[in-house]
Amino acid sequence: MSPPLKKPKPNLIYALDANGKPVHIDSVPNGFSCGCKCPRCESPLQAKNGGNERAHHFAHKDGADCVGAVESAIHCLAKEILKESLCVVLPDNAGGLRFDKVETERNFPDLKLRPDCVGYYGGRIIWIEFKRSHEVDAQKAGKIISARIDCIEIDLKDCEQDKEKLREFITQSSENRKWIYSEQYGIGLAEHASFERNSQKKDEVDTDDEKVVRHFAIDDVGRLIDFRVPAEFDAIKHSYYCPNCGKEVFLNVGDNSNYSFAHVTEDSSCDDEMYLRSTAVAAIHQAFVDSPKFIIEMPQYRSCKQADKCPCNQDCKAPTTQQYDLKAHRYLKCEKNYKFGDVLYRTDLVFYREDILKDSIEVRVNTENFDLELETPRRLIDVTVHSEKDICQLEKGLNGFENVHFLGFNQDSKEKAEPREIQNEVLKYTIYASGKIHIGLVKCTEIRSNLNRTSILREGVFTKTTGFIDDMYVFLLFRYQELWEDLCLCRLCCYLKVGRNREYICSRYKTVGTPRNPLNENNPPKECAYFRMNYNIQNQESALNEEMEIVEL
Repeated sequence: MSPPLKKPKPNLIYALDANGKPVHIDSVPNGFSCGCKCPRCESPLQAKNGGNERAHHFAHKDGADCVGAVESAIHCLAKEILKESLCVVLPDNAGGLRFDKVETERNFPDLKLRPDCVGYYGGRIIWIEFKRSHEVDAQKAGKIISARIDCIEIDLKDCEQDKEKLREFITQSSENRKWIYSEQYGIGLAEHASFERNSQKKDEVDTDDEKVVRHFAIDDVGRLIDFRVPAEFDAIKHSYYCPNCGKEVFLNVGDNSNYSFAHVTEDSSCDDEMYLRSTAVAAIHQAFVDSPKFIIEMPQYRSCKQADKCPCNQDCKAPTTQQYDLKAHRYLKCEKNYKFGDVLYRTDLVFYREDILKDSIEVRVNTENFDLELETPRRLIDVTVHSEKDICQLEKGLNGFENVHFLGFNQDSKEKAEPREIQNEVLKYTIYASGKIHIGLVKCTEIRSNLNRTSILREGVFTKTTGFIDDMYVFLLFRYQELWEDLCLCRLCCYLKVGRNREYICSRYKTVGTPRNPLNENNPPKECAYFRMNYNIQNQESALNEEMEIVEL
């Protein structure tokens, strides 16, 4: 099988005349008298347009193959077309824009930048950059965004040296172009008051299968910045570094005008989990250093005010939260990445007073897939971050942050709770004069019965049970058997079978000659001709007495 034929290199059919304007090969004299130069290397060119056998084209004087000459010609032609047409179609279906004037290669000395074209319209300007072999680089994009200059980039990679087709592409199509920055469309930085960093664009939301879109970096004075906050990002004055590995990063502009920090030199070892951890640590540290207060909101519990009088013998508590200002408690210092001598790891952060070895508070940051379950002899604030949304919250401190746990702190509040705040449910029993036993859950504030006391023989609460209602009934029968004249322990009885009126019914009552309720025949149970002692029930009595406890009211 023969190898595929290589596509021939396109001929150079546009060059620059003496005024630097693109001219077509058929519009100039033949030979070196054309006075044209290469749009790439600016060497003199020979116009070869006098014959009919070969395609007309420009050639270098020495016959050299100038790589990139065609791309440069298309680039120059695009600028000339925009200057002539005075219109362009914007990205993302934003429509067309007509200019009052277009300048090419205007110098901006304060930014040390020279855009391809500057369009003027209605008292405003927009930069137009044409991409052929080189896109707007990181440094240039950062300066454009920092200077808040509207700018688009148009990719000419699929365009040929055809002026009319190129004109149609620039002035009528919205394909192959993107925003570098736009104040009006909110591209690059958030200029609108309604902007919230917690609501990212759809294509910037982090998912389990995609890399985190990195918006945070450390600037050259050591501060954590978010490029979405206009006041924080300024690539003209500052350089930026990765919060995790410390290597230099730049603001990368994606094909869909998505923005993120990326390493200048690609570093695959700087994964997203470690980036989130390091950025969260930097956010907490910066919030601590910048604020005169540093509030933590700890969950605590208030004991019941009536605990010493409660018959339930339960340690009932009501949950609450208590705010503490660490700085008001003289925790005025914060250290990152500190190594205590009594543990093997380095802690992410330490809050302390004068001596870091005394009464310190550790802060440990975890992610969904990175959780250090290490014991520490000190109090610990455990923080978990899942995305950059969490970091945006941590920039304000720990107060109000949901994914935080406090370990080793005293959780008992000095304040007491009213019983009605707790409303704990207890298992109450009531034995009525009719012989009926009722067992059910009631609120601790409703533990005393409101019924006629003459109808109640006994009532109380279970403080310890086996969890089975049948065991509770049997336990009460044994405990209060004096309330019944006789308690039948016949093994023929169907497990102390209870009828509608709480009567003990012999399992043989349907047998001819057997009374339905032998206890009412004035005969002791053991004189029944069918009586058989149920020793299992007797044994159950002692077991239940060990497993269950009650408090009588």
